[in-house]
Amino acid sequence: MMIRDLIIAGVLCATMALPSDASEKPKSQTYETPQECFRALVAAEEKRDQKTFVGCLAPESQKRMALETVYASLEGRMVKGKDAEELAKMMRPVADALAKHGLTREATRDIKPGKKPEERRKAEEAILPLIKDPAGLLVDTMVAFDQAMGIKPGRTASGKTLTDVKIDGDKATGVVVIKGKFSERKEPVSFVKIDKGWRVLFEPQVRKKKDEEKKSNEIAFRTTVAALAKELQADPKAMNKKYEDKVIEVEGYVLRANKYLASDIGLIGVKVAPDRAEAAVRCRVGPADKAWSFGPGQKVKIVGRFLSGSRAFGIDIRLGDCTLTPLEANPTRKVTSKDLTAEFAKGEDAVREKYFGKARTVEFIVEGTVADVRRDMFDDDLGKKRLLVVLSGSGGITVNCRVEEATYKATKNGDKVKMKGTCNILDFNEKEKRLNVEYAFVLEKD
Repeated sequence: MMIRDLIIAGVLCATMALPSDASEKPKSQTYETPQECFRALVAAEEKRDQKTFVGCLAPESQKRMALETVYASLEGRMVKGKDAEELAKMMRPVADALAKHGLTREATRDIKPGKKPEERRKAEEAILPLIKDPAGLLVDTMVAFDQAMGIKPGRTASGKTLTDVKIDGDKATGVVVIKGKFSERKEPVSFVKIDKGWRVLFEPQVRKKKDEEKKSNEIAFRTTVAALAKELQADPKAMNKKYEDKVIEVEGYVLRANKYLASDIGLIGVKVAPDRAEAAVRCRVGPADKAWSFGPGQKVKIVGRFLSGSRAFGIDIRLGDCTLTPLEANPTRKVTSKDLTAEFAKGEDAVREKYFGKARTVEFIVEGTVADVRRDMFDDDLGKKRLLVVLSGSGGITVNCRVEEATYKATKNGDKVKMKGTCNILDFNEKEKRLNVEYAFVLEKD
């Protein structure tokens, strides 16, 4: 069984650049020992020499990986909504590479990937006859993925060593040790001898029984953000080993849930002002997850799979596939753009009493109708024109929401939206009849 970060990730996530003649056959050298083959594989990853990388694989592994590459591309076509167009544009080089091998949209139009094992099996059976040159397809799609993602040569693949090699005729097994800065893990690897030379054999994992799958997704530990941070401070290596790939339940407080500022939701261990703390746990959630509406200081429960813990830049613990459940009310104020502008128009004392209290900056969820989408006359911190989604208010006052490029492009006049962002009590310009909301993003759009 080949390790994921040398094979599957090597195809779709960590691929290596080649010259323009990428469609040539992969380099097939003869490796006299499994160790020599493994060293060539790792060196090819380090040098981003994709032909050699693919040439180190057994033909059946090339075929299997080509199949998974095509299947992944079909899954990408299932994306719907506003993300579909952006994804299709970004992955156009990969689509072109597949089309070069006859796997056009028309040729695969009737193949539907599914979540159930039987649905996947039927899709794979339909894909296999269409793959005429697995090795060539792999190289071309790896190059195309590099182009799509802007990956350049120079990625290192250090930290991987092969141990415990056992040879049995034309088969061999071993253990790959992958060392990180604060952790170490081991993965099994297999080899097969072909034409007097050794190749890496990627063997798909045997699907677990349903009761075993259920058990692997059960909560292994229940703890708090503060306790996790304390464990990481005491012994990073032990902490990573303890929680590695485990599903854990964690209680903590929201530091920030803002797509404009971070791709993950940050949590801390104690209930303090956000400007006095740094995120200890970063929770990976989907772009449409309701947790993005949660507010600073709100107590929540997280269930997620442990990914890593690091002290390189403070306490940094990452969880994936997270589900966040509120344990107390959301402190983020919900208001319409008309009500908010009307309150600001009454003066600082009125708006402070109703919304701000002693704070200078408050987070709002503002509901309103888009009156304009434009580039502001003022520059941002990087010297670029600020991008604004403008909501109509009352008395001719507008709410000018500063947004990112993706939000700017996906929003149009007349949209009814709920936007989240921060507002300073001094951000009201009475003369220009505008109220600024910074670091804004769309929570919902009708």
